[in-house]
Amino acid sequence: MIEPNAADPERDTEVIPAVSSGEGVPDTRELPVVEDETVVMPPLVEPPASPAPTSAPAPAPAPAPAPAPAPAPAPVAPQSIVAPAAAETFPAVHSAAASKPADCVSTPKAYRVRAGQMNQIVVRVRVAGKNIEGAKVKLTAPGFTRVKETDSRGLVTFRVKPRKSGRMYVQSDQCSGADRATVLAAKQASGSSAPRFTG
Repeated sequence: MIEPNAADPERDTEVIPAVSSGEGVPDTRELPVVEDETVVMPPLVEPPASPAPTSAPAPAPAPAPAPAPAPAPAPVAPQSIVAPAAAETFPAVHSAAASKPADCVSTPKAYRVRAGQMNQIVVRVRVAGKNIEGAKVKLTAPGFTRVKETDSRGLVTFRVKPRKSGRMYVQSDQCSGADRATVLAAKQASGSSAPRFTG
C-alpha cells in the first residue's frame, strides 16, 4: 500500500502492512529435516607383520645305530675242580670201610656186566655238586683190577671183559665206600655140534 508523503509530495511512501502471524506470508514448504547420519568407520586393522625370515632348520642328526643284540649265553656246564693232592686210599673191597656205597661215585642206574664179553662202564666222580677232575677211580672185577683218572668233566670210561661171573666194585680216592654191581655169567654157545662119522 502506497501513501502520499506529506513532506515531499513527489515521493510516495510505500507502507508495508504489518504481518501478523501467518497472514500475508505466502505458504512455505517445510523441508524435511535430514538428520546427519553417523558413519561408523571400522577400526583400521594393521596387516600382520610378516615374520622375519628364519634360517633353514638344521638337519636332524642321523639316528645312532642300534646296538647289536647280546649273544645268547652259552649253556653253563657243571663246574669242575681238580682233585686235591692228599686223597684217601682205596680200602679193601671186603673191608668194613668199603661196605657202604661210595657217595662221590655215580654209575648208570641200570647196566649189565656179563663175563666173556666186552662191557663199557662210565663212572662220574662228584664232590659237593662239582665234578672232580683227576680223581682216581678203581674198578675191581673177577680176574682183574684197573685204576684210571677222571677227565675235566669228572668222567672216566672203562672197557672190561670179566673172565667169570661174580661181583664188581667201583671206588674213588675222593671218598670211602664202594659201589657194587653183579657180573653175569657168560652166555653159553647155542646149537648142536656137528655129528661125527666113524668108518
